[in-house]
Amino acid sequence: MRYCKLSGRTDVWHSPPVAHYVVRCVLVPPTQTVQASNPYTAEQLTDGPPCAAGCLLDLLQADAGAQVVQIFDSWASHLSPQDFDVFSGPYIKKVIDSVKASHPSLPIILYISGSGGLLERMAAANPDIISIDQSVDIVDGIKRVGSGFAIQGNMDPGVLFGSKDVIEARVLDTIRRAKSQGVRHIMNLGHGVLPGTPEENVAHYFEVARTAHERL
Repeated sequence: MRYCKLSGRTDVWHSPPVAHYVVRCVLVPPTQTVQASNPYTAEQLTDGPPCAAGCLLDLLQADAGAQVVQIFDSWASHLSPQDFDVFSGPYIKKVIDSVKASHPSLPIILYISGSGGLLERMAAANPDIISIDQSVDIVDGIKRVGSGFAIQGNMDPGVLFGSKDVIEARVLDTIRRAKSQGVRHIMNLGHGVLPGTPEENVAHYFEVARTAHERL
């Protein structure tokens, strides 16, 4: 099942900031119980109407002016690699191929939480941008997926509980390390803002990211 939400955000591509509207299309594969006991049913639940609906929503949002589409697979890291190749990977690629067929210039981000064991498989789905979470060293992650993708991420959201100096240092270090690999980079957290994070620290994070090109 997929649901899509249009959300505004500001990201940094090592240049003056650009406001993007991101469609988050979330994939929730069938439970592991269903996968193990009835693989055919699990495949039918993942494919068919839900997959078609996800593709359609992406296309409608793109037609409405979305500048970036993000596919957020929220359960893929709970699958073994061989089950990912059956129940998740093919349908992620189907969504990407469908959107690219009619909107070839629309950038597509692929994010999987806890994706350290799946980076090469994410690259095989051929998105434009691979989002890396904080469980992976960003340089190691880039080396694993190759330089043919833009990279999003991957500051630990826990850093936002630290001082403003610590936050600024970590943001700039993340950008420098990504830049050292010669890839385009969207500065972002490795996951969402954690409950209880001071709002003023979140504001400082965005300000540092927004003006990073002036600070490096």
